[in-house]
Amino acid sequence: MVADGVAAARGGDDGQIQLRRSSWALVASRQIGLLVLVGLLLVPAVTAQATGSPVYVADVEGTVTRGTALQIEDALEQAEEADAPLVIRLDTPGGLVESTLEIDRAIARSDVPVLTYVREGGWAQSAGTFIFLMGHPNGMGQGTQIGSAQPIVQSQSGGTQNASEKVTNALVERIRTIADRHDRDPDVAQQFITRNLNLNASEAQRRGMSNHTVGDLRGFLEAVDGRQANVGEATVELDTADAEIRYVEEGLLVQVVEIVGNPQVAFVLFLIGLYGVIFGLAAPGTLVPETIGALALVMGLIGLGLFDAGTSGLLLILLASAFFVAEVLTPTHGVLATAGAIALVLGAIFLLDEPLLSRDYLQRFQIVAVISAIVSGGVALGGVALAVRTRGQPTRDEVEGREAETLTRLDPEGQVAFRGERWGAVTEHGPIPQDRTVVIEAREGLTLTVREPDPPAEQTGRGDDLAAEDD
Repeated sequence: MVADGVAAARGGDDGQIQLRRSSWALVASRQIGLLVLVGLLLVPAVTAQATGSPVYVADVEGTVTRGTALQIEDALEQAEEADAPLVIRLDTPGGLVESTLEIDRAIARSDVPVLTYVREGGWAQSAGTFIFLMGHPNGMGQGTQIGSAQPIVQSQSGGTQNASEKVTNALVERIRTIADRHDRDPDVAQQFITRNLNLNASEAQRRGMSNHTVGDLRGFLEAVDGRQANVGEATVELDTADAEIRYVEEGLLVQVVEIVGNPQVAFVLFLIGLYGVIFGLAAPGTLVPETIGALALVMGLIGLGLFDAGTSGLLLILLASAFFVAEVLTPTHGVLATAGAIALVLGAIFLLDEPLLSRDYLQRFQIVAVISAIVSGGVALGGVALAVRTRGQPTRDEVEGREAETLTRLDPEGQVAFRGERWGAVTEHGPIPQDRTVVIEAREGLTLTVREPDPPAEQTGRGDDLAAEDD
């Protein structure tokens, strides 16, 4: 019986050990899966088709933003490392002028041929027309169009209006320069701006704005095979008929910048941040509005283009450090720690945008930085959770008669600091100014009832002392 009991106990212990091992294995597998997912998101993926010499393809879809410029720069770096042409496949209604000019500068400095192609059924309007004309050679799929490149700006009434003559003339000269660079008629190119000219595929080819009209991307590569392509001041012969197509996927940095770099998103983030900080300062207490506001404000400023990628990363990491320090000094049950972890991950994504470093080094650094940020943020949140569980809430007997400091004016409600934490407070004895010591009378949930301390007992006067001596 005893032996059976011992065996059963051992069996139970073995079962518990096995269960713990299974639990740890499950946790470990989830963590490994998370790290693999982060790595896949960070590294710009390249998918390949066909078997010939490589041709890289970068898809530009939706609004042209700062993220688009980063995407093209990244694709050019990969194409230059492989000494292969880059095809920019377009389907865009237009976008930001500054981002378009950044793309033009990147293409002008490129050491490999850059071809542009309007995806079948798509369009390349406004900024997309500029980018389309930057390619040499270029082509359009069936059912496509280019044009309507007149610049517009936001009006005071909230709508849009044509840009000033100064801006328009500058862009007219730029599009003429781009057209002339690739032996296209500058006068026709100018009409995309001055007359909002629109051309379909056949008309664009007839008027010299497009070199080819084809059915799909493979047809475009076959059409340009053997043509001379401009690369700076030189020309090279294209060998693309049986090219291996390598599609360049957007990296995590590009995806984040494309989201926050959208003018509407950046402006909304800026407003959320501004009002969050204002509401937080006007009604301090939970620190949630000002924390969310600070993070949104920084991301909005980044999206509006005030900082480059490296500066943005440094700013976000400094903000994360401030959040972590504030969490230690003013425990908020994880609010500041969570915001710090988010800022740290975003900072790691933006950090170290250095063109002289190798791509492999940058990718490895970003993977390590993001994993470290996730781990450190998890440790911070775990520490906060552990502190909350172990400390617990004080009982009524532990708070009554204790002293606290007013963080805001109590009239009759406000905030006080007690045991290093913010508490809601109420007084029933008239207003109490900020930065005063108060005595806790009672506790109801997370709200303390407080009063000012009793004044010290008045000392008796000298006359009273003499009278007592006479008695």
